[in-house]
Amino acid sequence: MNELTQRGFTNLGMWTRGVDTEMFSPDHDVELNLPRPIFVSVGRVAVEKNLDAFLSLKLPGSKVVIGEGPQEAELRRRYPT
Repeated sequence: MNELTQRGFTNLGMWTRGVDTEMFSPDHDVELNLPRPIFVSVGRVAVEKNLDAFLSLKLPGSKVVIGEGPQEAELRRRYPT
């Protein structure tokens, strides 16, 4: 923040959102029993993300959506695991 202030930026603040690196760390592999390759979308599960387009793609392997949001229940119904 000091560097940004020195460069003339104003109205600065700390953003408290982010990854808890104590809880989420790449210290071990996670084995996914899914057909390869695995295509992943990470983010808010909402209509503006157009996840329907991603999930409708004809791709080899598996598609995984990681996140939460208002469209989650609808997409779970339309694209069961």
